[in-house]
Amino acid sequence: EMLQVLEEAFERAGRSFRSGYDYESARVSLNLLFTDWANAGINLWTLADGTVPVVADTSTYTLPADTVDVLDVSISIGATDYLLTRIGFRSWSDITLKATKGRPTQVFVERLRDGPTVRLWPVPDKAYTLKYWRLRRIQDAGTALNNPDVPFRFLPALTAGLALRIARKNPQLDVQRIGDIEREYMQTLSAAQGEDRERASFWLRPPRRTWR
Repeated sequence: EMLQVLEEAFERAGRSFRSGYDYESARVSLNLLFTDWANAGINLWTLADGTVPVVADTSTYTLPADTVDVLDVSISIGATDYLLTRIGFRSWSDITLKATKGRPTQVFVERLRDGPTVRLWPVPDKAYTLKYWRLRRIQDAGTALNNPDVPFRFLPALTAGLALRIARKNPQLDVQRIGDIEREYMQTLSAAQGEDRERASFWLRPPRRTWR
């Protein structure tokens, strides 16, 4: 599939896919495109869960290096999961007694360059199991013989997005043609993102007001 995507993208951009340099240029463009998609929000196919053994007196734990962000974190005791409240840096900094021990109820996620860490508070007083849901990175493009790490419903957007990046590198392509490629990309990406969403229903209920 990757080779077909490359050939189609180069053709749309007014070029022929021929050399190893062409592939290296396209691979860089694909990886940057995947980064853009990660920054755009939740891609359902990149959801992954995991667990970390928690030990007493240790509050900081490292998650996999390919983690983009953490959605949910909970502490498990036997068959019972306790969802932790995610707090920001300011709330974490404002905790006066950071050495307080007990069952963790809050988590501060540090999104560091080489992968995120989580800080639990209170500091665990005994062994627990940390459970989490995360967004992982889309895998790098790899070789032309690999399948891209996207579901089939995103292949039109992938092809159009790569064509746009290749077209912008082509000095012979006129601005009008680049604009047409960009509009096609935005349309296919919007359609794919609109389909890649949760189907579960949810209800919003206003808070109950007490009249006096």
